[in-house]
This record gives sequence, C-alpha cells and structure tokens, in this order.
Amino acid sequence: MVTKLNNSDIVAKASRGFVKDYYVNNWYSDSKTHESLMLPQGDLDPLLELMEDGTFNAEVNLIVDAILKRGFRVVSWDDESQRDYKKEKEFKKKYRAYKNFRQGFLNMVVYRNLFYEIVYKNKRPDELFVLETTEMGINVDEHGSILGYTQIPRSGTQTSDSVFFTPEECVHVAPSHISTNPWGFIDTTAIINIVKTKRYLETYIDDLFRDNKFRNWWNIKNSSSGDQVKNFIDAIKQGKLFPEKDIVTEGEITSNMLVDTKILDDILRLYNQYKTQIREFFRVPPIMSGDVESSNRSSAEFQVRYAFDDNTIISWQQIMADEISNELFPKLGWSTHKLAFNHPDRLHDKESIEKAVQLKGLGYDNDTIKDYLSIEGVNLPKNAKLLEPVEEEPTDNKALSQDLQNKNAASRKPSDKSQINKKTADKVETRPDQIVGKAEDVKFSQYPYILE
Repeated sequence: MVTKLNNSDIVAKASRGFVKDYYVNNWYSDSKTHESLMLPQGDLDPLLELMEDGTFNAEVNLIVDAILKRGFRVVSWDDESQRDYKKEKEFKKKYRAYKNFRQGFLNMVVYRNLFYEIVYKNKRPDELFVLETTEMGINVDEHGSILGYTQIPRSGTQTSDSVFFTPEECVHVAPSHISTNPWGFIDTTAIINIVKTKRYLETYIDDLFRDNKFRNWWNIKNSSSGDQVKNFIDAIKQGKLFPEKDIVTEGEITSNMLVDTKILDDILRLYNQYKTQIREFFRVPPIMSGDVESSNRSSAEFQVRYAFDDNTIISWQQIMADEISNELFPKLGWSTHKLAFNHPDRLHDKESIEKAVQLKGLGYDNDTIKDYLSIEGVNLPKNAKLLEPVEEEPTDNKALSQDLQNKNAASRKPSDKSQINKKTADKVETRPDQIVGKAEDVKFSQYPYILE
C-alpha cells in the first residue's frame, strides 16, 4: 500500500548534516513534487557505450552470471533455515525475479546505481520493473531525506514530460556510497579512457592487417600541377574504398613507410595491458577471461574459488540481498522475510555436507544438521533424511580381519598383464630374489603389517 510521508516524519528521519553537492548539483522546478531533484554528476550514456567493447562486456557478464548461477532463497528473518517456498515461487513467477535480477545487476555493475519500480493495482503490489538509470533523478532535501524519484525522458522537457515516483513506488540500490550524496559513487568512469584507447588500438590493428602495411608517406617530385596531386589523393581514397582497383599515376612518385614494423610488438603489448587493467578493475581472474598463460593449476583455484567467488561475487550478492530484504520486501508485504543468495561455488555444497557429517559424529541431532545445511544454501530434497552410519560387526580375530583387508587392497590385486610387451617378457629372466610370495605367505609381524 502506498503511504505518503508527512513533514514531521521526514524531519524525524533526516540527518542534521547537509548532503554533499546539494546546492551545486541541483535542479528546482515550479512543481511541488519535483522540488530538490539531484541528478548524477556527469552523463551516464558514455558508460552504456562501454558495453560495446568486447572485453568490458565480457567481464560484466562474467560477474552477473556468477552471481545468479546458483539461485537464491526467500527465508525468515528470525530463522534463516526456514525457507518459504511459496513466497519464493511468487517472487520468481509474479515479479519475474531472475529477469529483474539480471537486468538489475547489469545496471549495478555498469552504472553503480539501480532503480526498481513497484506497480500497484488496487493498492496492492502487482509488478516489478527496472527503470532507466540514465534518465533518473532523486528528490531529496538538504539533509538527505528521500522525497521521491523522477524520471526525465531525454526527448521531453524537465517540467512537462517527467514521471514522479513516491518512495513506496521505487527502490534505489547503490553499492558504492562514499559521500552523503544519494547517488552511488560511479567509479566505472575511471576506466572510460582505458576502454576508449583499447578500442582505438583495435581499429588501428584491424586497419594494419587489412592493408598489410603501416601508413605511407608519398613524395611527388617536381610536381608543377596541383591537379596531379589532387588526382593522386583521390586515387588513394578510391583504393581504400575499392581495394581491387588499381592506382594509375603520372610523374615520378616515391613512397616511404613512416613507422618501423617492430613497433607492432609494442602496440600489441599495450593492447594486452589495457585488457588486463579492465579485468583488474572488475576483479575477474585471468583464467576466467581465457588468459590461461597467466594462471596455473594451483593459482587458478585460489583466484576463482577464493579471490573471485568469496570476495567479488559474494560482496555483490550481499549488497543486493540487503537492499531487497530491507527496502523491497517490506513494500511487497514481506517484512518478516529476507533474500539470501546461494554460494556461487558448487564445491561449497560438498564441503558443507562433509561438515554436516562431522557434526553428526559429534552428536548433533538431524534437525540441527538440516538447519545448518539450509543456512549454507545446500538445496536438499524436501524428503531428504540423514541415514545413521552402519556399524561393522565386531570380530575377535584381528589377524584374520587384517589379513582380509590386505588381500582386498588395490596394491595386492594382480596387475593387468595385457599391457606387457610379449617379446620383452620372453627375454626377461626372473631371479630367485625377485620372487614374491602369495598373500598367505606374508609375515604380518613385519612392517607395514604390525599386529598387536
């Protein structure tokens, strides 16, 4: 249900401090609903253009895919082991959770800001949408109280074609709040120049390999006619548009290459360096971007499981889960529930189950262990049961038990002789000291068979 805050509520919740850049980056309207509108510092459209870069786009999608690949749960605030499957199904079907999460995380990673719109029907929440971040403004007073949100379409004017959303109709998510400015700190602007320069190098390298040469310097000797120079320049331009067309010139014309071909190594090195800087900005391991030369087996596991999953991905999940649980769910009428993302690493489930087995050995009851697995995000079947370990029948003959154990060991089984070269086997003679007795002849009183 939509509720309107009165002035006393706003003053009570407001800080006594002033919002950073409130009087600098502000826009005032004659309309009461549009007062004190703060726009983002700088244009956000260049950030959208960064998605046209292959490396930038790949790193962003790698992060979003890793965040969402293991799913989420809707659980109780009081007991995280109590999973509400009914609300979880409603969130996925009615509110299109996965669609909105993917679009939302893309906005968060690129713009560092996200706006969700809640559509009400008959005073009850009915739909959920992602608003256009590049057109949004935040209505705020000088002390930081949120009065609402305004969307200003680029094709319209600020006074007539804007859309106002009350605080109950919109949720703003910002992962990087450094100052008191209501907008999240947009740190992706730090790599705009890196991405632009990288794309320039890509164009330069493409042109270089397409023409199979560096830029030429043409020298027309003893040219007395301007038409000769003009015709020659037109012929070069036509040659670029139509590579199969020949260039016919008059007079003595010589050409020299301006750049040494050895500089290509430096260009490629600089290009790879820019790719690395983009990857490091998003904290994505090299091996996940296809750079296998910068990782080995031991370092790759640490980079992916611990540096990437446990740091980069979980931090994004925690930010979104906190905002959804504290801002969105209460507006949907789910104030007693919260959102919990499953751990991004599938091996985490295996480790959690192994810990559950240890808890069972320490004497914990089945309900406690099930609650532990639920909190860890291990998706067990609804009718899953913990089986009691089967105890082996005791035996008084320890020597016989040890004898049978050694007989069944893998090292005591006969080897597959089909792998032996017959010609080599025929020539080999077995010395008496190489003969090994059967299992029954082994002396168990010697190492490694020590009997009590």
